[in-house]
Amino acid sequence: EVLLQIAEPLAQWEAGASHNWAYCVLTALWLIGAALCFARWGWRRRRLAAVALAGEKVETGREAEMLEDLKFRLNVRRQVGLVASSGFAEPGVWRALRPLIVLPRGLAERLSDGELESLLKHELFHVKRLDNLFGSLQMFVCCLLWFHPLVWLIDRRLIEERELMCDERVILSGAAPEAYAASLWKVVQFGFGWPVEGVSRATGSNLKRRIKLMLNANHRSKSSAAGRALAGITFVALISLAAAMAL
Repeated sequence: EVLLQIAEPLAQWEAGASHNWAYCVLTALWLIGAALCFARWGWRRRRLAAVALAGEKVETGREAEMLEDLKFRLNVRRQVGLVASSGFAEPGVWRALRPLIVLPRGLAERLSDGELESLLKHELFHVKRLDNLFGSLQMFVCCLLWFHPLVWLIDRRLIEERELMCDERVILSGAAPEAYAASLWKVVQFGFGWPVEGVSRATGSNLKRRIKLMLNANHRSKSSAAGRALAGITFVALISLAAAMAL
């Protein structure tokens, strides 16, 4: 009994040391994974920024005049720049606070006025909804919780819902569904780019399903309250999951 009493503190210390060692290993793995995710995201954003800012500013001509007209009609009060870049394969919005719409060089010449207007409307709705800001917030959570598959599934669903909402707003604003669908197909035929989280793109996610929905007369109506609530609940679920796992 005396020997057992002497050995008991040592056994408790060894058990605690083993637990602390495992905890440190798991923490180190999580930090390494998060650092790699942030580094990859930052490298891709810097690469995209260099290409976007190196593009030619479009301040006159058909595209610039159409953009200014759409800003007035859609009540977009923020300053939105327009750039043509040979490094982009599809239209997109760069930055959240000082948005910049980037068009692939030569794409506008292949689109009719109705098709170009539909694409610019799509990007302006992304600007109005601050989608780039929310996309960056989502990616920040994904980098922190990179090991959890549910986080990536929620992120993918939110990206799809954002694109569908912008599509619906384009149709509700008066754009012809056929012209809008044709413009998206022409963008896909023009070339393929690389996706970067936190950057809104015209062709976006699940293009085939989106085109089917916009050409279906039953879906040419305002988003239901349930659909909007679902997108909101999904975003809240992502943030709640991050907060719960942090605690």
